[in-house]
Amino acid sequence: MVNATPKHATHRTSQMLRADADTGLYFRVATSLPLTDPWALGSALRKPGESCVFWNQGDMCFAAVGTISQRDFEGSKRFDKANAWASSIRSRVLNGQVDGYTGHVPLLVGGFAFADQMNVNISDPWLGWSPGSLRVPRLVIYRNGTECIAVGTERLRVAQQPLGSLEKLREEVNEALDGLSETACHLTTVRMADQRGPKSRFETCVENALGEIGHDQSVRHLSKVVLSRRATFQSEAPLEPTVVMNSLRSDHPGCVTFAFSEANGRTFVGATPELLVRKEGNLIHTRALAGTRALEGAESGQTLLASAKDQHEHALVVEAVEEALTTITQWIETPREPGVRTLRNIVHLESAITAQLQESSSILDAVRCLHPTPAVGGFPKQRASDFIRAHEADERGWYTGPLGWIDTGGNGEFHVALRCGMLDGCHAWGFVGAGIVEGSNPSSEWDETALKLKTFQRALGRTERDL
Repeated sequence: MVNATPKHATHRTSQMLRADADTGLYFRVATSLPLTDPWALGSALRKPGESCVFWNQGDMCFAAVGTISQRDFEGSKRFDKANAWASSIRSRVLNGQVDGYTGHVPLLVGGFAFADQMNVNISDPWLGWSPGSLRVPRLVIYRNGTECIAVGTERLRVAQQPLGSLEKLREEVNEALDGLSETACHLTTVRMADQRGPKSRFETCVENALGEIGHDQSVRHLSKVVLSRRATFQSEAPLEPTVVMNSLRSDHPGCVTFAFSEANGRTFVGATPELLVRKEGNLIHTRALAGTRALEGAESGQTLLASAKDQHEHALVVEAVEEALTTITQWIETPREPGVRTLRNIVHLESAITAQLQESSSILDAVRCLHPTPAVGGFPKQRASDFIRAHEADERGWYTGPLGWIDTGGNGEFHVALRCGMLDGCHAWGFVGAGIVEGSNPSSEWDETALKLKTFQRALGRTERDL
């Protein structure tokens, strides 16, 4: 990344363009804003046919509008390819007229599917989505506490000059600010499709998993597999992503709320409690999150801590995280015992893990090593992935995949896409899963997925009983 004052931006840009004429530069400008809701302003700035990503995490939130550059990735090397492309983009950023703070404003946003290949048909909710995708947004509206700024990015090629970029950014943002108004929340009635068929298929899949877990006595035997399912909803009126987003972030302030709204009209939205990895300098932070109970009173946490089944499931996740990070870190610090994380209607076992990256490693290296964790795939990783590929009926898509952002310094974070679903007009699909270990009960695992589904189901609106 190179900083250039307005006085010297043109000369410096010309020099760098000559050195990198084939690929060009990414010229960024920023302007301070009055405190505003990035989602509302980002929606107002979104042009027809543009994508938009919204991210809300405590006091920090942003809307990433449009696309200056995008690359899709698939196959077994998708994270390595994404890492190489992200590094190339970061090396060609030129900060010009910066009226505001841009240190941790995302430069790249995107996500990855659970698997490195996707198998979809014409009616699948994931039609048109890639197994991995990163993009440089045209515009980012970023708020952190009391700071709020707009950052615009322009892709420059030979003979192009960035003069006037800041003025154009201010003009576009001010016009959108002037037109902002309160949006009424229109709740609609949503019906869930008949679950009898899906319930039977899911419980059969759990029985198959238990059969393999119980009878495989090899050294690297399957000890856990996470099985997913999806539920289909139909609404009386088109579902509004803004309404669903606002409901999720209001109901789940301790989670990261996200929405990936694509040009095809579909929006992948959710509120995830699970951090995959956060990078700050040479340190990375991750959490092992596994073992779940319904929140049914003050003793729920203690009951969870006393559960041998849940402690075993959690220990598998911690072990897998430590093993995965060994090759890219200098040291790893893990608590001796898990704590309890309480959400709106669920309690989880959780362990916070910190490690120091090797100098040559990046956040996407950590994503590659950690994904999929046993919390969403199973253990051992490859055995569980093979079972999922052979037995799950529905394409997971980006459900249980890594979603996140990277800034110009290579810092950023990725979270696991959980408690989520896809919106498309009057249709919606909700995605949930459950971890299967020795001692699991097929009926109880179905009930656990139904409990998890309520997070997304409630955000859609007034939900009738099953058809």
